[in-house]
Amino acid sequence: MSFHCVALLLSALRLLASASGPCCQACDSGKEKYYSIPDTTDPNAECGECCLQPSRYSFWKLFEPKLLKGDCASLGYTQYKSTETDGFPPLAVTNDRYVKAASPAQVCPEKLEAIYADMHDGDKKQITISGKSLTIKPSGSNQTWVVNANFNVESCSAIVDFNVPGKPGPPPVNLTATLWYSYSSQNERKSEYEFTDPTGTLPAGPLNRWIELGHETTATPSPCPTAWKAVYSDMHDGDMKEITISGTSLTIKPSGNNQTWVVKSQVDPKSCSAAIDFNVPGKPGPPPVNLTAALLTTIVPKDQAMRITEFEFTDPSGTLAAADFPLNHWVEIKKEHVDGTMVV
Repeated sequence: MSFHCVALLLSALRLLASASGPCCQACDSGKEKYYSIPDTTDPNAECGECCLQPSRYSFWKLFEPKLLKGDCASLGYTQYKSTETDGFPPLAVTNDRYVKAASPAQVCPEKLEAIYADMHDGDKKQITISGKSLTIKPSGSNQTWVVNANFNVESCSAIVDFNVPGKPGPPPVNLTATLWYSYSSQNERKSEYEFTDPTGTLPAGPLNRWIELGHETTATPSPCPTAWKAVYSDMHDGDMKEITISGTSLTIKPSGNNQTWVVKSQVDPKSCSAAIDFNVPGKPGPPPVNLTAALLTTIVPKDQAMRITEFEFTDPSGTLAAADFPLNHWVEIKKEHVDGTMVV
């Protein structure tokens, strides 16, 4: 498994010594976490995580080409299995091995009614699912329009025509609304709807997200990564941002334009969130207060492989909205491994 190239080179000397517990949950001074997943397509894939001196990384990568800086949890491998030692001193590495925790069974709901915050319009909508019927209405305003659509229980989605009497500014084409569930590191789950254009008339990628106001407690927390880099689509501004996490350091930069501003912050590993001050040189239209950015993992109920991350922005001061009201969501559109390889 992890570091198996070392094992191939030193098969006669290989040790598979199980330790009494994890070796590498915290690294000694001067060492950092590295991981290896030999075959991510294996349904029983394991992730090996160890602590190495960064100066020795190139050396160990000769034996394990898939060795990367980071931890297993950030890739979803959170269930500890064993601790093993590969090789023979001085060419030996002790590593903790993790597997992905079994996800709770999810299906498209037969009934669901909730109020959602519209990240693009900044208002609220009510969505009701009843069997194969989906109904959308405005919420918290004097508008009275109603949208009805057929809900596909196989894909957890509906084709939505917003061009109905009384609806201001409907999009020029029908949109696909797909149901997702988001999970936080605080064991909170809520539903979301992502809107995309199946015709390709409007820009590719998520055009909008509606976020459920409220949540339920779940036994499936979202892991907080210590090595992460991804590009996100900003649902409110309509542009892209790049976020990098290294340890507890978080950096935000613009992506896909000529802006050069940089925001830096620190991640709280327990809540997997950071206080963000966007009032930095060159940043157009920063909010008047610091915002909290919390990392979420979102999943399509009928396809557990459809798993991406989001950042949810709220105002802890209550100046712009209630502290638990989502002001914006950034949705992952492509991620980059720590070795610089981009994955779309």
